Amino acid sequence: MTLFELLFSNIVQATAVISIVVLGIIAYVVAKPNWNTRVLVTVSLLVVLSVVLQRFGIMIPLFGFPSFRIDFLHIPLIMVGALFGPFFGVLAGVVADIVGLIITPTEYPFFGFMLNKVLMGFIPAIMVLVIRRLSLKNGVRLAHLTLLSINAASIIYLWITPSLTISGQVMMLTYQTKLIVVAILLALMISLHGLLVNKSVTKVRVFALLSVIFVELIVSLLLTPIWLVTMYNIPVFLSFIVRVIKAAFMIPISALLLEGLIHSTQKVLHRTIFDSILFPWK
Repeated sequence: MTLFELLFSNIVQATAVISIVVLGIIAYVVAKPNWNTRVLVTVSLLVVLSVVLQRFGIMIPLFGFPSFRIDFLHIPLIMVGALFGPFFGVLAGVVADIVGLIITPTEYPFFGFMLNKVLMGFIPAIMVLVIRRLSLKNGVRLAHLTLLSINAASIIYLWITPSLTISGQVMMLTYQTKLIVVAILLALMISLHGLLVNKSVTKVRVFALLSVIFVELIVSLLLTPIWLVTMYNIPVFLSFIVRVIKAAFMIPISALLLEGLIHSTQKVLHRTIFDSILFPWK
């Protein structure tokens, strides 16, 4: 490792640590946590579930190469943020990363990936506050606008990308391949828009969709490439298109799964996350 690479790595590590601390402070100020045994036990179970789901992630071949990893470790962390507020979302992310390091030790801890997990709990908690203050109509409009923006940016990036690299193999993207991928992206996005125009649409569905979208955008598409170039010198845009395709697949699956879990929780509690949530935080 050259001196420049070492300096860059240290700067990135320090920035990630500072970001985690700042998010923790903001979370505490925005909504002071309600500490009690039930909260701690439930949060602990969700953290353990997140660690287990990370261990059972699977790799799926994409374009003939094992490059499409599917896991749902973010779902329990999103649930923590939605049910217990931003501070517990931050705390759950930190603990989940530490436990994961204990189970699967690496050469040294990288705080960028800890920040990823912190944001998986923090973003949905803030989203609860946002959706709570929006009408259902405005929430649906926000979701439509976000989906349209992502779809347009993904298609434009795909169309101007001549090739992609997967597992060290360079693959040229022909127009036929691009058309197939664009068709798949459009089909997935249209299905999501269909869920929003359905008469049964609720704030929970809008929350689930927006939470998953922003987690994918910020964590998978924005931050993770930076962590990879810091740790392994993998160019940021080397396999960016793979992440875009993965996000397009994971967003609807994760959103529907999250919506179902929240509805199940609300039926048990006879209350909603927007009115009187499990252990109120405001």
